[in-house]
Amino acid sequence: MKDSESSPHVQLGERLISGINHARLLASQVNMHADAVASYAALLDQEPGLVTAWLELGNLLKRTKQYDLALSCYNQVMILSPELAEPYLRSAEIFGDRGMLEEARRSFSMIPKESLSFGMAVQSATLLPVITKDIDEIESIRKRILADLELIESTELPVGNPLESGRVFFYLTYQGYNDIQFQKKLASLYFAAYPDLTWVAPHCTAGQQQVTRGKIRIAFVSRFFCEHTIAKLNRGLIAHLSRQLFEVHVFHLGRYDRMSEQIKNSADHFTCCSEDLTEIRSAIAAWEPDIVYYTDIGMEPLTYFLAFSRLAPLQCVTWGHPVTTGIPAIDRFISHELCELGCSREFYTERLLCLGRERALTYYYRPELPAMTKSRPDFRLPVNGHIYACLQSIFKVHPDFDAILAGILTKDPQGYIVFIQGGIPEHENLIRQRLSLLIPDHNERIIFVPKMSEDEYLNLIDISDVLLDTVHFGGGNSSAEAFAVGTPIVTLPSPYLRGRLTYAWYKRMGFMDCVAETSDEYVSIAVRLGVDKEFRSYAKEKIGMLSSALYEDMGVVRETESLLIEALSQRRNRIAE
Repeated sequence: MKDSESSPHVQLGERLISGINHARLLASQVNMHADAVASYAALLDQEPGLVTAWLELGNLLKRTKQYDLALSCYNQVMILSPELAEPYLRSAEIFGDRGMLEEARRSFSMIPKESLSFGMAVQSATLLPVITKDIDEIESIRKRILADLELIESTELPVGNPLESGRVFFYLTYQGYNDIQFQKKLASLYFAAYPDLTWVAPHCTAGQQQVTRGKIRIAFVSRFFCEHTIAKLNRGLIAHLSRQLFEVHVFHLGRYDRMSEQIKNSADHFTCCSEDLTEIRSAIAAWEPDIVYYTDIGMEPLTYFLAFSRLAPLQCVTWGHPVTTGIPAIDRFISHELCELGCSREFYTERLLCLGRERALTYYYRPELPAMTKSRPDFRLPVNGHIYACLQSIFKVHPDFDAILAGILTKDPQGYIVFIQGGIPEHENLIRQRLSLLIPDHNERIIFVPKMSEDEYLNLIDISDVLLDTVHFGGGNSSAEAFAVGTPIVTLPSPYLRGRLTYAWYKRMGFMDCVAETSDEYVSIAVRLGVDKEFRSYAKEKIGMLSSALYEDMGVVRETESLLIEALSQRRNRIAE
């Protein structure tokens, strides 16, 4: 955004400049959003034509999910400066988040042609609802996206900065299909529009490959080396890689917290990077890594666009975001044999490397459990009845899962389905509407509890009778946490990695009584666990006895080392040919 001094309608005096800078400062601080809103409102009382203040206030309200107020601010900007693209773009994002796709498309179509950029065209083409209405909508959306992407010609539009307008296919992964065609197409569009993304580090150019120089330098890269699932899944590998064989440098691209400090203390080197793409890749390249190991690609734009560069002879990604990247510079995808089927290589643009089925999925530290002091009334749950808790992110609740949930409520009249609220009320409403089509008049048995602390979350797992793994994209980290508590999870593995993680945890334990092969069997297992105390106690006892196999498995680390060393050798031999 331009500085306030260059507002298209107002030449600001020092007093207004000071006021808008004060509002910006408040907006940047934690727990000061209300004060920032009041500051912007006071400015606009003084100068109603201050476009910059309207736009920044709208963005602040959008971040805090006060969507109706944000839209009113953007409407003011459209009136005052109809040539600006941003208010239409931000309005489209709000409508998209709310599942109002027609309104979102209308906002995109209203962007002035002279302001339209390549990134905006991609955002319009890849518009996805967070919660889908039904299977027909999913299939329709997927057809439209591919058709719209084919119409985009990057050379006809100004490209701008990819980080400001680029989009990743985050929600597409939750739809239950093979996404390789989409990922390849999106990457190819960005490849053509932003050739600078394919920058090659000097030590990776022809003739500069160093085959031997002592330890293998491995750079771990993510925005989520903080209190996040990604850190939990990968910090054990970072800590325990052999220091006789590897030198470990963690490049952290996000916020720094207690978990970041732990990872820093376990690495040989730790660098907190800015959000400038050029600076990040220069910092990584300056260390001259042999391997760049992305723990996740596709969850946010920064790491996605960084991955287009060649920063090491071998570049890998693993299943922090469990889908292929479509990016040519990523050489290997590290998965697990239990999570892949015989045809799985067709799902990846990378070469697939799998840990053996005798290994755990990752080196995962057994969670330290809090004192379980809370009871059902603390979560506003019924004391009597059976709690079937589906504690995944709400956008994992696929329409194919609806019949399973309805089947559970039908077979167990004393059953309650429990979800964790998302950040947008429309999402909860849409799921309730979907379920009401299958099991009307049972809305009171579908409960959404507010988001909570990690300790409270583990306590909620403990007081639940059964956990329900979502279909197509199930639990990974959350399942590892639940097994530490001991609560049984019902799962139905899908053909894709993202729907087989809970199954793989169970297979590792050698306990398959809660793994279903069909939707009907899923309902039967869940209801049996819910109503049959003896079977539930048996399942909890078995999980308690066997779950140690899931945690702190050094064999995972040793096998990962072997896979990486062999893959690096293959890459160097190929480059030398």
